[in-house]
Amino acid sequence: MINPALIAHLEGKLQALVDNPVDKVGTPEHTRWQNSVRRARLSLARAKGSHTTAEWNALVAETAGICVRCGYQHDLNVEKPCKGYILPIAAGGTNEIGNLMPLCLRCTRTKNQEGINWLATWRRSNRVMTP
Repeated sequence: MINPALIAHLEGKLQALVDNPVDKVGTPEHTRWQNSVRRARLSLARAKGSHTTAEWNALVAETAGICVRCGYQHDLNVEKPCKGYILPIAAGGTNEIGNLMPLCLRCTRTKNQEGINWLATWRRSNRVMTP
């Protein structure tokens, strides 16, 4: 259940952090500030919506552990795909299952904030019908 008061509080907290950046890049203070902004964005995304482990496992099973961006096949007994966001958290995305796609570690690190729904593309190319 979405709590508007919590969302407003978290948005205010995030805005306060963004409005007061630490200018000295590369310093421990700047790193702490970046981590605080990242945590605030993730808290806000979770407050707007989240997913269960069962939902994530079902999505990984649907794709058979394949990275939907590059096609890398994960050995699910050894490694699991990473959670990639269709609309990145930094751009206001949520932590809901509809905003997630299974990616390999390399694609997770290199996609930045491209905002492309690779899962939809994968489903079309594999003729998977969505509910």
